[in-house]
Amino acid sequence: MEQKELEFTKEMLERNDVLDNAVYKMCLTFLQLEDNENLDVKFPWDISVLGEIRDLTVKLLRGKGYPVCDPCIVCDELNRYCNLEECYMHSCNLHL
Repeated sequence: MEQKELEFTKEMLERNDVLDNAVYKMCLTFLQLEDNENLDVKFPWDISVLGEIRDLTVKLLRGKGYPVCDPCIVCDELNRYCNLEECYMHSCNLHL
């Protein structure tokens, strides 16, 4: 079966930006850097760090039964968008 190429929709990209920014702000709070200058030196934006924290947060919340919208493209034999069984949401308007 031929795999189809998928791209994030505008809505999926916007949701990912919201989540990444929320994780960054949470880190600033934990590090007591919310009101500091020179954040690019004290806690630079590093998507590998933020992504790891985000993944752990999503896993923890889903493990506790909370629905979390964390858009993704699943690279399996069909290449597909995330679905409601994965996020436990009631509906989705991100990749219709």
